[in-house]
Amino acid sequence: MSEVWKEKETEFLQMYVDDLKALAPEKEGEKASLFEKCIAGDNEAVKRLVELYLMKSVQIASKYTGQGLSLADLIQEANVALMLALTEIDSADKANDEYIAQYVEQYIKQAIDTERSEKSSEEELADRINLLSDVTKELAERFGREATLEEIHEYTKFTEDEIKTLMKISLDAL
Repeated sequence: MSEVWKEKETEFLQMYVDDLKALAPEKEGEKASLFEKCIAGDNEAVKRLVELYLMKSVQIASKYTGQGLSLADLIQEANVALMLALTEIDSADKANDEYIAQYVEQYIKQAIDTERSEKSSEEELADRINLLSDVTKELAERFGREATLEEIHEYTKFTEDEIKTLMKISLDAL
């Protein structure tokens, strides 16, 4: 990540945290009352609970920096998880800080795992395209012509459909 982007991200995050600090602080006993209303389906209570937990989302997200997602993306995932967790509260055993924090953490971990999996898949696809490119060049040099799908298949053991798909992807990338 470029230094300019890091600086802009830091500025954005600071503005976001400053905005969160401007939200009304929690009043004594407010969460308990809001959780009861939340269980009863009160959307205004959910909104207020979201406000009360946004800073906690930032804190949780911050623990997962350097694991594949930017801090801004982590905060976004944490906030989505926060809203989902609060809308799923349907009993007193879920109406607490621990449940919310665990839900947010699990959601973030899943987002990181998904990102890693996608990156791995992209890298595997790139490797297959590079191999196909190298093989087609090598066979063209060897035969003095373009290799056929059958010849490429024999060399790579990719199916003809895979070869066509990989060729299409590499052409689309150009």
